Amino acid sequence: MNEPSRSPPPEKPPPEKPPSRRSRLRELAGRLSHKSMPRGELAALRRLDPARPSEPALWRLLFAVLPEEEVPASEALVRRWALAVKGMALMAPLTRQESGVSGAGAALVEIGYSEARLARLLAARGEAFEVLFLRLCRQLAAGGQRVNWGDLGLLALSGAEETEAAEGHRLALARAYYHSLHKSQAVKEPAA
Repeated sequence: MNEPSRSPPPEKPPPEKPPSRRSRLRELAGRLSHKSMPRGELAALRRLDPARPSEPALWRLLFAVLPEEEVPASEALVRRWALAVKGMALMAPLTRQESGVSGAGAALVEIGYSEARLARLLAARGEAFEVLFLRLCRQLAAGGQRVNWGDLGLLALSGAEETEAAEGHRLALARAYYHSLHKSQAVKEPAA
């Protein structure tokens, strides 16, 4: 007697990876540039003091994008997220995340950000880092430069730290900056 052929049970799809911190930052940036973002909320985020991040607009935005378990609880983490969000708000609507958006290093080269300024930003910690980071965001906005907030946001979230991950983000920005600078100089000075 022939038994009906049994097909193997369907394989379970691999579990989806949770979105990375980089993708969450890009989602936050995209939300700030969306036309549905209330102007009053955006203005409040532009006025936000990262040292005192009690602004309701910040918390509404974080809870709208981050899963509850990822919403920062410690004062230090809240300050870093507030810094990233304020930087995004200063640049909105240039925070729209679409294909072709420049990486942070290329964006700095495109606006003429000097090597000395980059060195100061990367060496700064604490309040000095916050001031220089927000100044950079204003310069990018003034230059009309879109930037990948996955890159720049990671720098904001770790810029004041002395950890291996933070140093990795600083080195990644320096590498991307000098790579873009080298490419732009090679274009200006064709080989003889």
